[in-house]
Formats: sequence, structure tokens, C-alpha cells
Amino acid sequence: MIKELRSDFETRQYLLARDYELFYYRDANFQDVPNHSHDFYEFYLLVSGDVTMNVNGAPCAGGKGRIILIPPGTPHRLDNHAPEEVYERYVFWVSGDFFSRLSLQSGEYGYAMELAKREKMYSYTCDLSQFRDLQSCLTDLLEEQKGDRFGKEEICRVLAERLLLSFNRAVYEITVPQKKRESGAGITARVLEYVNANLEKELTYDILAKVFFLSKFHIAHMFKDEIGMPLHQYIKDKRLEYAAVRLANERIQDVFEESGFGEYSTFFKAFRAKYGRSPREYQKEIRKE
Repeated sequence: MIKELRSDFETRQYLLARDYELFYYRDANFQDVPNHSHDFYEFYLLVSGDVTMNVNGAPCAGGKGRIILIPPGTPHRLDNHAPEEVYERYVFWVSGDFFSRLSLQSGEYGYAMELAKREKMYSYTCDLSQFRDLQSCLTDLLEEQKGDRFGKEEICRVLAERLLLSFNRAVYEITVPQKKRESGAGITARVLEYVNANLEKELTYDILAKVFFLSKFHIAHMFKDEIGMPLHQYIKDKRLEYAAVRLANERIQDVFEESGFGEYSTFFKAFRAKYGRSPREYQKEIRKE
């Protein structure tokens, strides 16, 4: 069945489709591909062949189960060391617009490519389970594209989104050790420790995502599921608790400036809502006590 899904090799380096294109190539006597770049995202899953993909100056060896990621505008070339051998691979092209739309829905769609851009990590080796999962997703989309069944366009879109997530899942599982993945409490503890130590600074999902190399949506779910409240509520409560303790011995202005609220009116309203009295009234009471 897989042979029927083979694609004729495309020499063009631009998308014909609006959102994505998927190819399954199985070539013998395949020649080197010179250095080039393009304006879409490119995902490779290698099956066979003695090749090296040089991405942005970094050599990425081939072999079964190798994932190669190429962000837009990144120069890359292919060196085929054994043209007489079969070079088999899946190639998934994703447009910038499609990628951006999905990344706005969830940062998990962009985990792998953001890692590639930030850390210059362009290749990973799957284990057998990850390879089979990816190959299954790829084959499902290829089969749907070849057919003409009812709802084909919508099914293909869903399968393309699933495939993109599957690439990101594989990279996440490769880059984040199993023990760390299983120890969600450990990640939560580190995030909370960082937040509590930096209450005076700006703290957002985007900032925490960059600090801990997690997607902002992962962090959002973590706060909702494990802490029981969104990040902004947790930060506000901790800032108010911090301020309440400091008011016993420090000036209100100093406490406000170091509590991270930005504006006094915001601090005043939040404090009164939590403690039922103004900061000055609260300070007088605790000093009497």
C-alpha cells in the first residue's frame, strides 16, 4: 500500500497549496541538493539512505527514524554519500500562515520549530514507537489525499494538524527526559519558586515559557490543573501576601513599589478586595497588634 502513496520528486522550492503539502519519496540514484532556503516550514522523517542534511552549517546525519526540522529562511543542502542506495523519506511542508494560525491556538504546535530557531537544534532520532506513530500519521494523511471520499478537505486539515502535533510530541519526548516528564510536580515547583522569587518583575506565560523552555499553554494548564487558578490570580495573591507582611515594618510607598503592581490604584483596589481594608488601615491595625 505504501508504494501507491509515493510522490514524484519535486524540484520546486515553493508551495502550491495554501497551507501544507506532504510527499513520500523513495528514490535510487538520488543526487546531492545544493544549498537553498524557502519561506515555509519543512519537516523530514527519514526512513533510509546514507545522507547528511547540512542545516544552517550544522550537519544532520540521516538514517531511519531521523527527524530534521528546517525553519523558513534557513539555508540547507543535502549530501548523498551513497547514491546507489534507496533514499526514502517523508517531507512535510507547512506555510507560515498555517503554522502561525495553529501556534496561536496552542504553543504546542510550535514547540519543535521554536527550539530549532532558538537553540539551533535541527535533528533528532526517534525511538521505534515514535517512528511508528509519525509514520502512521503521515500515511493516514497521504491516503486521504489520494482518495476522494466525502469530507476529504476537512479530514485532511484535521490530519495535517494532528501530524504537526505528532512531530512536536516526538521532539518534546526526545528533548525532555522521561523522569522530568513524569515528575510534573518537579516542574511545577520550579516554576512556582521562580514566580515567588520574582514577584516585583513582569511575569507572563510568554516569559515563563522562555525561562523554562515550555509552551505557554503547558504552563497555563499546569496552573489551572495543579494550582487551581490562572497565573495572574496566583501572582496577584502572592504579591498581596508579600505586601501584607512588609506593611508591618515598611512605608506603604516602598511596599507598593516593590510588590510589582505597577500602579498604586491597582494595588489599592486589589488589597482592599482581599483584606477588606485599605493598606493604610491594615498597617495601623497590625502595628497596634
